This record gives sequence, C-alpha cells and structure tokens, in this order.
Amino acid sequence: MLRGTLRGMLVVLFLSLASAVSQASLTLYHGPHEDFLIKTQIASKQPLSILVLQDRWALVQSQKDGTQGWTTLPALYNNGYLTHPEYLVYKQQQADDDDRELEWFWQSEQAIGLGVRFPFENWLRERWPKTAAEVLSIWPGDQQQWLIRYHRGNQGEEAWHSIQTGFDSRIAQWRGWASHVYLGGGLGINELLSHHWDDLGASRTVPLIGAAMDVRYGLLPRLDVALRIETSQAMGGDGGNSDAMHSAVSVVWILDL
Repeated sequence: MLRGTLRGMLVVLFLSLASAVSQASLTLYHGPHEDFLIKTQIASKQPLSILVLQDRWALVQSQKDGTQGWTTLPALYNNGYLTHPEYLVYKQQQADDDDRELEWFWQSEQAIGLGVRFPFENWLRERWPKTAAEVLSIWPGDQQQWLIRYHRGNQGEEAWHSIQTGFDSRIAQWRGWASHVYLGGGLGINELLSHHWDDLGASRTVPLIGAAMDVRYGLLPRLDVALRIETSQAMGGDGGNSDAMHSAVSVVWILDL
C-alpha cells in the first residue's frame, strides 16, 4: 500500500512539473524596468530577436507575430535564449559597470591631481527608471559616471587649486581603446599672490566650468592609462579676470576599484 501511495505521489509531481513547463512563459514589459507595466507574456520557446541591449535588459521581438517588449537577460538565460558563456559575459560586464574608479594624473600646467568616479547610470536607473530611460536615450555615449576631481598647481606663493564635479561618458570604443568626454563645474582657488584664476594676486575663490576628453587604453585588467586634453574657464568675480581660461594636457592613470 505504501509503495502504491509513493507511486501516486510521484505521478502527481511529474504531471505538475510537466504542466509548469508547458505553461512556462516570458514576461515582457513596456520599458527596461520592473516598474513599467507588463505588456504581455509569450511562450518561452517562441523564437525571438534581440533588438537592443541596455544593462541587464533587452528589447526583444517575437519572430512569430512581431510582438516587442523588454525583458531581463537573466530571464532570457533561464528560458534558454542565452547560452551559459553568453550569460557569463553579461555577468562580467555588469560587475565592471558597477565598479568605482580612482584616477591620479600629472598636468602640463605643473599640476597634479586625484579623481574618483562613481557609476551614475545604474544608480539612476535603479531609483528613477522612467526618467533615466528618457534622459539617457539622448545622453551621448554609454557608461556614464559621476566624478569628483581635484587639481593642485605649482608651489609656494603662486599655488592654486581647483575642485570640480561633473559627468563622464564613453563615446567610442575600439579593441583596447576608448574615448571619454567630461563636462562639469566647480571652484578655482588662488593662494596669496597667485594670478592663476584672476588678475588680483590675492587669495580668493571663483566659480569655473570645465570640459575634457580622454583617450584611454587598457594597460592591465584593472589599470588604464589615458591622455587627457582639458580646459577650465573661470567665471570671474569682483575685480577678477572673467576671461581666465586654462587649457592643458594630462597623463592619467585610472585604477578600477
């Protein structure tokens, strides 16, 4: 009797699993986040084309009826649309995108500096997915990062400083090379007798805007070297030089934390 009961339980379990497999489906959303409304569900074995990849999301299209929608790469993997090696590549890319970076550099204006980069794109998508989708669709490039950068120039009485914050974006990539652009603002600080940011030769602080372009090369798995062309424009102040613009070339080392 016990054997018959166990056999019956196994049959029920097998039928339940078979039913679940036969009813398996892939959920498609209107946008690249779970906060968007569900658009539809399609059979998991239905042939699909991947149209767009965006972080952990993919815009797919059914080859059967042309239905389009957003789903996650883990969901595609779990439903057999991605091979294990392809999924591992995605997982590594996701880990790389979440990393912070530390940079240090020497500038041709006899300055040295430090900078810290934070992954801005993923942070924005996690908190305001709809706004992020709209903003980043018109944002140039990818791998957007928020950064803080400090410059320390010269020595002694004519020393100057600047601290800037802004956004960096990768706009092109080729093999081990990549180009990035930066736009931001901050403060320029003169020490006593310094004329770097104004004409007064006095200790004072002025607002500034800055822009830069990096050409980066992956020297080691976690270390890049870059050549940077940058410019900073002081906005001036009472008695100051509103035309103070400084352009420089920097050699930069970037460590992936």
